[in-house]
Amino acid sequence: MSKPSKSSWFERYQQQDAPPIESWTTSYGDLMTILLVFFVLLVSATHVSAVKFERMKRAFQGATEEESIAMVLENLEKQIEENQMGELINIKADGNSIEISFHDSLLFDLGRTKVKADGQVMLAKFAESLTTLPKYARLAIEGYTDDNPVNTNSYDSNWHLSALRSLSVLGILESLEVCHENCEIRGFGEYRPSVPNRDEKGLPIAKNQSENRRVVLRIF
Repeated sequence: MSKPSKSSWFERYQQQDAPPIESWTTSYGDLMTILLVFFVLLVSATHVSAVKFERMKRAFQGATEEESIAMVLENLEKQIEENQMGELINIKADGNSIEISFHDSLLFDLGRTKVKADGQVMLAKFAESLTTLPKYARLAIEGYTDDNPVNTNSYDSNWHLSALRSLSVLGILESLEVCHENCEIRGFGEYRPSVPNRDEKGLPIAKNQSENRRVVLRIF
């Protein structure tokens, strides 16, 4: 009886013992299915922010968030200049937000939380500039104080004073139909000064304390 050839034996070995070779498309399809299930579960378990969704959509359309902030800043600066409010308002880009700072003396009497009549007029003019904001933009109203103790007969602390001032500004902007669900208030009290309240000896620096008493509108 003749012996099988070496080549035929090797062919039978490959057919019997070698593992089947799957197409790469099968593995790719499985991976896509797993990813789809993962994202479905992720979306169903979390609340999707409309703001973030709008920013992502703009990014896919070619405008990055930084570009959007830059355009908003340019429009606000132009309107502030046209309304001759440059000496009353300090505006600048701060990271991915726009910071608009009002000295508290423009809005409040010392130690008070009710916006003055002149301050209400100024806010009304400035509110016209906010009507051009994109729908996805949010507005935070931030209150800051110096480090002098408050009159405890009126407020418990600088925390309360700063938060109540933010709330007063919010009320005016809401009456002007600028603030709805897109706004929030923040009170930082004395703890985030823009410049030192006191010198190396611990003595108050009146000019710096005055600068630290402010209300900031932050668009992001």
